[in-house]
Amino acid sequence: MHYYQPLWTLVGAGIKDLPSTARDMSSVMPKGVDWIKDYCTEVDPKNNSIRLAGAAGSIKYEYLIVAAGLNIDWDKIEGLTEALETPGVCSNYSPRTVQKTFSAIENLKNGNAIFTFPNSPVKCPGAPQKIMYLTDAHLRKVRTVLEFLYGNKQYIVFNRTEGDQMSPFTTTQHCRSYSV
Repeated sequence: MHYYQPLWTLVGAGIKDLPSTARDMSSVMPKGVDWIKDYCTEVDPKNNSIRLAGAAGSIKYEYLIVAAGLNIDWDKIEGLTEALETPGVCSNYSPRTVQKTFSAIENLKNGNAIFTFPNSPVKCPGAPQKIMYLTDAHLRKVRTVLEFLYGNKQYIVFNRTEGDQMSPFTTTQHCRSYSV
């Protein structure tokens, strides 16, 4: 199954449903592509080949583009796997957990709404802020007043090149201007 993950923030906000983000993997493969359902275990650049884990052995290439992907490891944060099984703790980064987000938003009545941005690479750096803004928009409709907290250990949300003339855009500045 292939999921169009950029929509998961909208699923978490109750705007889209999870099935609308899913497609059979074969339906998204470009025509003319040989889909090899296996894992690469070794790259041999001297011989322009890769070794596969299964019975296919090795494959020669003229050009190799590596798209390593990203595997989420909930267990790297002590207690997170268990916390994701409880009400009020959710993540928009998995089809298993994204549907909990809107339920959590709807059940917010008072207190703190905490949104976090990890200090490691993430699939979409804007997503943690996006769900915070969508949550705020929803709660304004139902007149729920909360304290919004956005935790970001990094100074900037998006990387910039060294020669970039733009000043750093900090989370604190952005949240202050947004009045959350």
